[in-house]
Amino acid sequence: MKKIKLFLTIITITFLMQNAFALSGHEILTRSERSTQPRTSRAFVIMKVYTGYDSYRTVKMKSYTLGSNMSYSEYVYPKNIYGLKYLSRGDSIWMYYPRTNRVRKLAKHLEKRPISGVGGDFAARDMKQVKWSEKYHARLLKTENGKYVIEARGKRSGTYKKLVIYINKSNFVPVKTDYYNEYGRKFKTLYMKNYTKIKDVWFAKKLEMFSYERDAKTVIEMKAVSVNILVNRQYFSVSNLKR
Repeated sequence: MKKIKLFLTIITITFLMQNAFALSGHEILTRSERSTQPRTSRAFVIMKVYTGYDSYRTVKMKSYTLGSNMSYSEYVYPKNIYGLKYLSRGDSIWMYYPRTNRVRKLAKHLEKRPISGVGGDFAARDMKQVKWSEKYHARLLKTENGKYVIEARGKRSGTYKKLVIYINKSNFVPVKTDYYNEYGRKFKTLYMKNYTKIKDVWFAKKLEMFSYERDAKTVIEMKAVSVNILVNRQYFSVSNLKR
């Protein structure tokens, strides 16, 4: 009887210690951001918008980020969108349209859609540099196959209703994100691949967004990536978009 009581006591203490040192969903998300978000970045981006199994059209852009909430892209291919510019600062997105020489702030409902003229399965807000831990309530659902599975629910408008994020336990890099709409239906999944470590930052050089509604995908490949470098702050100025 004493041995049974001792065994139960050990099991209880072990359980309590494991829970005492377990990371919360918010802590895991924060560690993931520290592991994967550089102070600044620069890359040449090739986007392939698939319309069938092996047929796609190509979009190319130069991309820059600054801090945890600013990103800028300038489209250079194809010819019909050459000079199109995208700027996100905090919760807002601006577009510069070279054909009309006008800057437009996107309405919130337009942020949910692909960028006009670009298309694909990445919404305009998916192109933002985002600090997920500030915009989502995170909860650890479980651990499986060496990954944390996090449920993230948007704190306010301009965020997704629910995300389920799979994060490697070994280095805190996210490898998969399921997106859910307001009706609780999963409508797209993002796969983050080909991670490489650059100046202590894990950087995914390939992103694949699969749309269950289109039954097709959009692939982003990052080329000539640099992180934690000097970046011209004028890129992130709304008044500078016309230049």
